[in-house]
Amino acid sequence: STDGDVEYPLGNTDVWVVKCDTAGNIIWTNTYGSFSQDIAYSMNPTADGGCILGGSITMNGLQGTVFQGVRDYFVVKVDSLGNVEWQKLFGGPDIDILKDIQQTSDGGYVMCGFVFSGGGQISTYKGGVSDVWVVKVDDTGRIEWEKSLGGTDGESAHSILQTPDKGYLIAGDTYSTDGDITNNLGDSDAWLVKLDSLGNIQWEKVYVDSMGDAIYSLAPTIDGGYIGAGVTYLSSTNQDLLIVKVDDTGGLMWFKRYGGTSDDHAFFIVST
Repeated sequence: STDGDVEYPLGNTDVWVVKCDTAGNIIWTNTYGSFSQDIAYSMNPTADGGCILGGSITMNGLQGTVFQGVRDYFVVKVDSLGNVEWQKLFGGPDIDILKDIQQTSDGGYVMCGFVFSGGGQISTYKGGVSDVWVVKVDDTGRIEWEKSLGGTDGESAHSILQTPDKGYLIAGDTYSTDGDITNNLGDSDAWLVKLDSLGNIQWEKVYVDSMGDAIYSLAPTIDGGYIGAGVTYLSSTNQDLLIVKVDDTGGLMWFKRYGGTSDDHAFFIVST
């Protein structure tokens, strides 16, 4: 929109953030991005009272940034009033989609998503259709390290958490049977990857065994394990909501499917 509650439209599709009070009344709104198509997939609060936004951008119109390719990871740090503190683009020469970003215990940020080529800032592309790409930056958005994860087919990442040992746990899906994937159960599998603090793989595991499975959201549980939510394909025309519970080493404790005769997905989960 370019009217109504949208006060500052920038281009074709903008990232739009709305701050409300406890009664749902608007305190402030702001738009972010360029004059082309900009999408946010993740927003999380930061320790200073602001927030961090992550998504993708299809054309560079951001002052002080360098556009890397067809579509880039797009990160914006804003203060408590929605003002931009800094914004950065990350990626290679093809399409790069950032799906989640979190502040880390050192004040920096870690992000994950998937990329379709190497080159540019992507130094370890594994080949195939797509790779998971994880990027760790400091509190100003400067890259500290980046890693590609995957095999010779396609991988995606949708959620990332910092673990108590200052490592990271990534959730997504994989089609590969080689490279960083040591087992494959079906066409595509739900995939968890545990990294140390420098991005080195400590363990990775696949889950469920149907026509296709993916984890879109990940949350810690009070027993030290993790709960994931996503989708499982029972057939080409029937998709159910998927919940997967694992322990702190990725061992499967249980999984459940929920749904009806049409398609059902879960895109977010919290532990109560």
